[in-house]
Amino acid sequence: MPSKRIPKHLKTYEQREQKVLIGQKVLASVIEPLLKSRTEALHQVAVLTKDMTRHSRDNETCRSLMKIPIIGAVSAVKFVATIDTPDRFKNSRSVGAYIGLTSRRY
Repeated sequence: MPSKRIPKHLKTYEQREQKVLIGQKVLASVIEPLLKSRTEALHQVAVLTKDMTRHSRDNETCRSLMKIPIIGAVSAVKFVATIDTPDRFKNSRSVGAYIGLTSRRY
């Protein structure tokens, strides 16, 4: 498992929280486990994002989706994973409906 290197902004947040908790044992006993859970969750998000970015570089479909200015590595991987096999849709409107994007009717 890679070493847990905490980004600077997380250290700063934790340091501010620790200052607030000085001398408040009851509050600290509630907040500190939550703070540890938050740090671990953010670490896992960073690891997963790195893995998804690596996968997007290896996948041709993801690379072509990332040529669209607003689409990043994570969005491209999610879209490819959601659609899976595009041949199962008879047209592009079916893809939109499948993921919950439907046009309004007035």
